[in-house]
Amino acid sequence: MKQPDEPLPAWIENPSLAPAYLAHLSTLAAEFAAGAGHEINNPLATILGHAQLLLRGETDPDRRKSLEAIGGQALRIRDMIGDAMLFARPPAPALTTCDPGALVREVVSRLSQEAGTRRIQLTTTCEPIPPLQTDATQFKVVVGCLVRNAFEALPEGGDVHLHLSAGPLAPNASPDDSSDHSSEVGGGDGVRLVITDTGRGFGADELRWAFNPFFSGRQAGRGLGFGLPKCQAIVHSLGGQIEVANRPERGAITTIWLPRQ
Repeated sequence: MKQPDEPLPAWIENPSLAPAYLAHLSTLAAEFAAGAGHEINNPLATILGHAQLLLRGETDPDRRKSLEAIGGQALRIRDMIGDAMLFARPPAPALTTCDPGALVREVVSRLSQEAGTRRIQLTTTCEPIPPLQTDATQFKVVVGCLVRNAFEALPEGGDVHLHLSAGPLAPNASPDDSSDHSSEVGGGDGVRLVITDTGRGFGADELRWAFNPFFSGRQAGRGLGFGLPKCQAIVHSLGGQIEVANRPERGAITTIWLPRQ
């Protein structure tokens, strides 16, 4: 608790320092996630293992429901820890020559059934482009995460579209414009993937802090824990850039750009 004679933090007296302060908190979170993730996973694996073992021989409906809840929440914690560790220290990319269109279609095919269940029209447009030197697994992780974020923005159903093309990452507005949030927008020869949805879009604060894992006011359902920060960390490790913005008509738009090599 702050003492009466203790000065206010500099970022409170000077709001312009808030981004640097939050960036420092992000660094601390990354260090904590990297150091503590494995230690947390050890007891978590024990809890999950025992819950699954007890569930095998349990016949009482109420106890089965409780064990399933324990196992489900343990898996959710495991996923959040995995996201935090990935955000903290993305693995070194294993670059191979890939067909980005094939990778996008693979992710869309895997998520098509879920889209149908959610009453979401999931479509793609993949223009013919040359092969890309990238990490195929990490690329698919980013695409899958962003598509699922779009799903969560459509609780009543709607449309999600992926458009893959060649070219630079063109920002939708200046970084100071509240209508978009750019993560060091880049350009040049590369591959651009644009994901749009027909949800409600982002609020001004949600856009401003979109890639900050400590911002708790983001739209509910826009990813789990470190969703967008995790995607940013992976894209940056691949030498690319990412931005989010609101569509003029309705919904959100996320653009990732990766260099050709």
